[in-house]
Amino acid sequence: MNTIELVLKINNEEFRVGDIVKIKFNNRFIEGGFHKSVIIKAKGRLIGYGKEGLTIDVSESYESSIYSPDYKDILEIEKIKRRSTREYMSM
Repeated sequence: MNTIELVLKINNEEFRVGDIVKIKFNNRFIEGGFHKSVIIKAKGRLIGYGKEGLTIDVSESYESSIYSPDYKDILEIEKIKRRSTREYMSM
């Protein structure tokens, strides 16, 4: 059986599910009827992505476990570590 792995390209860098990334993004939310935004810097494992944005598990370094920023809100992203072959085989 052949499998096709999807690769996400941002700023000419390739990202795959399972990679460890450092990200800086604008987190928009509504509080008390007002739109607010906070710049968040985080490091975590890329666990998914789609048309709207990507999902990062940051539970190893933060109390809250998941961030899902839209692509338009990403200010910087860089890959720290590629997912290992052993991790890939266990998925």
